[in-house]
Amino acid sequence: MDVIRRGGGAGAVLNAANEVAVEAFLAGDIPFGRIVEIVGETVARVSSDRGESLDDIAALDGAARECARGQL
Repeated sequence: MDVIRRGGGAGAVLNAANEVAVEAFLAGDIPFGRIVEIVGETVARVSSDRGESLDDIAALDGAARECARGQL
C-alpha cells in the first residue's frame, strides 16, 4: 500500500483501520496476520479522495473504522 502517493485522506483511513485491527488482535479476537489484511481491505474499500478539512478526516475515520469492524 502506498498511502502517501494516494494522498487525500488515505493516511487517516489506514490509521483508523490499523487501530481497530490492532485492538481486535490485542483482545484475542483475530490472529496477528489478519491485521494487514483488514487494513489493506479497508484502504481499498474506503474512498479517500477527500481529506482537506477536519470534517473530511473525521468522516473518513468513521467510515474506515466501520469498514474495519465489519471484517472482524
